[in-house]
Amino acid sequence: AEGQLALADELGIPCCVNIAGTDSAAGWDAADPSNFTEETYERIIRSVREIIDRVAPRHAFYCLEPMPWMIPDSPEVYLQLMQDVDRKQFAVHMDFVNMINCHRRFLDAEGFIEECFAKLGPYIKSTHLKDSRMELMELTTARHECSPGEGALDFVRVLRIIDKYLPADAPVLLEHMSTFDEYR
Repeated sequence: AEGQLALADELGIPCCVNIAGTDSAAGWDAADPSNFTEETYERIIRSVREIIDRVAPRHAFYCLEPMPWMIPDSPEVYLQLMQDVDRKQFAVHMDFVNMINCHRRFLDAEGFIEECFAKLGPYIKSTHLKDSRMELMELTTARHECSPGEGALDFVRVLRIIDKYLPADAPVLLEHMSTFDEYR
């Protein structure tokens, strides 16, 4: 992560995005109960501070992508993490779909997205733009990420929310497409 942050700073790229990661034997991005322990939270704080302090970026910001099963997983946790890390060059990568990690947030997705941008807007350096859909299987459900427009989000509202809280040149990254035609 240090090399990527240094490169971003050198090239004038506004941010370097990573995830907090996990100590789970199941993999670096696994859902694991240990992801929410106090020890893991302290490790994340130390790790982010060390990366920023070693690189000492002047322009680029180091950001963690929210994940449904690891920190940060909500706007409140992200704000607390920013306060605890206490580094000027630590900022927010907005991935609202990854924070739509329960049915309540899915069913009022645009309201939740507005809340995310209202709370984190001044600190957001980039945004993932993707969609989410819910598959009903009797009382059990599954939520899936997908390309924008292939899920349940109202992108007219989503784009208006982004426009309301972020500068016109804020990076927005499309996700879940594999060809140039899909991106077009």
